[in-house]
Amino acid sequence: MNLCVFSGNSLQGRVSLPGDKSISHRAALFTALAEGESYLDNFPDCGVSRVMLAALRTLQVAWELDGSTLRVYGRGLEGLVPPNGVIDCGNSATTMRLLAGALAAAGIPAILDGSQGLQRRPMGRIVMPLRAMGVAVDAHQGSINEKHLTAPLRFAGRSPGTKLRSIDTRLEVASAQVKTCLLLAALAADAPSVICEPDVSRDHTERMLRFMDVEVHSEFIGTELLYAVKLFPSSVPALRPVSFSIPGDISSAAFLIVAALITPGSNITIKDILLNPTRTGLLDALISMGADIDITPAGELNGEPYGEVKVRHCPLRGIQINGSKVVRMIDEFPAFSIAAAFAEGESKVSEAQELRL
Repeated sequence: MNLCVFSGNSLQGRVSLPGDKSISHRAALFTALAEGESYLDNFPDCGVSRVMLAALRTLQVAWELDGSTLRVYGRGLEGLVPPNGVIDCGNSATTMRLLAGALAAAGIPAILDGSQGLQRRPMGRIVMPLRAMGVAVDAHQGSINEKHLTAPLRFAGRSPGTKLRSIDTRLEVASAQVKTCLLLAALAADAPSVICEPDVSRDHTERMLRFMDVEVHSEFIGTELLYAVKLFPSSVPALRPVSFSIPGDISSAAFLIVAALITPGSNITIKDILLNPTRTGLLDALISMGADIDITPAGELNGEPYGEVKVRHCPLRGIQINGSKVVRMIDEFPAFSIAAAFAEGESKVSEAQELRL
């Protein structure tokens, strides 16, 4: 059999993308915890969103997906119903960690499990602080080291009206998933909670909670420049139902951006794309490589910056990436690796140990 490979044409035109998956994940869950109907436009119908929606239905949260518009009938923080069976999180660690925080706040018995791949992901980083807050949760002991706790996670629930203990903790690794889990649990705490990170992870949770009328403060503190998030639970936690459009997914845009940069004659514009500074590390890295990229902010959607990105083909040069930029482009390294392969010179990434997990 002969195989013929033909060169492609240049990329030309304007495009809009489905909603950002990280925001959509949170929006579906947070509106389920709100009291009343919420409407989410440009909601992506993809693997991870389907897993989250299926989990919400298991918790008796009603929703309707009509094209790219999701309507969620929120039950409130204390309205989730204990599931009849195991909640399957598929291969999504984000789903498991976010749901863990919601279940901790709701105080209902439930079991979270998933694929064999997900069962290898570390869950001690959420289990241990949740236990410190008074959450009765068991996990599989992956090794002698308690930090190697893995799924399935079994929540025993607690008596109605019982509050969790507030927490003041420092995460060893900047992680938006862990931070979100603890912030959701803190909604049911008896006092304000403080969560510190060694760097700034994506802040969609803080932005969305503020948009839903939860008091959340974020700041750099101390000589170590720790990033701290402080949440103030109300006496009767109630998230406000919302209606908003989700900006385009910047992780999906990464592949189009790199394709345009390395394909001669290309000139594309990506409209209504997420421009949250905690997620634009790839754009910064590519610009450092000499990329011909123009970024035009357009304002905010539900507290999230968005705008337009224009990309034209041009030569690239190798760079070194480390520190906070790694955290800000943690999902985009597959696309970055293609750009680095086409660049002139060596590119080196360090301080990216989180990718091994």
